[in-house]
Amino acid sequence: MNNIEKILDRISSDAAAQAEKIISEAEENSRRIREDYEDRAKAACDKILEDARNTAVTRAERRDSAAQLDARNYTLDIKQQVLSQVFDKAAEALADLPDKEYSSFLAHLAAKASESGDEEIIFSASDREKVGADVVSAANGLLSAAGRKGELTLSDRTADIRGGFILARGRIETNCSVDVLVGSYKDELTLDIAKILFE
Repeated sequence: MNNIEKILDRISSDAAAQAEKIISEAEENSRRIREDYEDRAKAACDKILEDARNTAVTRAERRDSAAQLDARNYTLDIKQQVLSQVFDKAAEALADLPDKEYSSFLAHLAAKASESGDEEIIFSASDREKVGADVVSAANGLLSAAGRKGELTLSDRTADIRGGFILARGRIETNCSVDVLVGSYKDELTLDIAKILFE
């Protein structure tokens, strides 16, 4: 019986050692697998965080660019409004010249703009009343002095204009209103005026 017990003890001891070895190897494998998955999870987490940071930076840059573009557009819009006001004030200043200067300005303009020397001059209702006859007379004098036909006439019609006049001969009309005159210099003067105002 002793030998059998010894054999059984040995088998039991070998089985326990084998079980211990298997458990130890399983624990080691389990540890390696756990570390591998922890490394993978950390790498995946780091990539997600990096992608999120990059996305946040890209979005912030886009928002910043859009904000800068909006600011530039707003500034440009304000500058254009200011320039329009400058030209509007210039037209207003021409229309508001003292009667004598205004009359002289319009007479010279009419003589220069006249092609046939016998057009009719159409004023606004208030200008017709204030300076119409004087302008026609002075313009005819300027045309005659230049050796041209000086037979401009004061029209019975009036125009809805701020100042200046419209030269008419039949169906052909030349708009010499102050708004059109000032507007004709807009392209030429805008850059110079912008430099004065905004630099």
